Amino acid sequence: MALDFVWIGLTVLAVLAFLASVASLVQGIRLRGGVRRGVRLALGAFLPSIALILPVRGLDEGFDENARALLSQAYPRYRILVVADDSSDPASAQIETIARGFPRVPITKILADANPLGGKVNALRSALGHLGPEDELLALGQELRMLLARHGKTRPPIQPGLDKTSQTFMGTVAAR
Repeated sequence: MALDFVWIGLTVLAVLAFLASVASLVQGIRLRGGVRRGVRLALGAFLPSIALILPVRGLDEGFDENARALLSQAYPRYRILVVADDSSDPASAQIETIARGFPRVPITKILADANPLGGKVNALRSALGHLGPEDELLALGQELRMLLARHGKTRPPIQPGLDKTSQTFMGTVAAR
């Protein structure tokens, strides 16, 4: 009889020790994730502000999908400069409508300078005047859309250090 109480007591202590070990492992795993995030941010998580220049003209097939992909990036510090040749361009109005569903990403609509050059080059040149000192990296939206199609992804990566095979232009913005 006394022996049964000893075995019951030892079994209860073993179960409690097992539960304490499991709880300790769970807390250790959670702590590891927090420490990794903290170290990554404290020791060089370089998250520069990115200005994404998106020249638009008319509504192409898949425009809405591309706009949503650019607006739904997880990267925390980017803005989109939408450059149109004409103030009545439907693409400019359409991206503004789509952007209402993504209030985290600032959108700036820009009208390209009147220039006989016209086209994408003029749109990109016009957008350069709207870059601010907070913009540390520059990305061109057309190349990101080509990257999207090339890799068959629903979201092109907007991060510093894209692989060199993607042929995406991404450079630093020179200080003025």
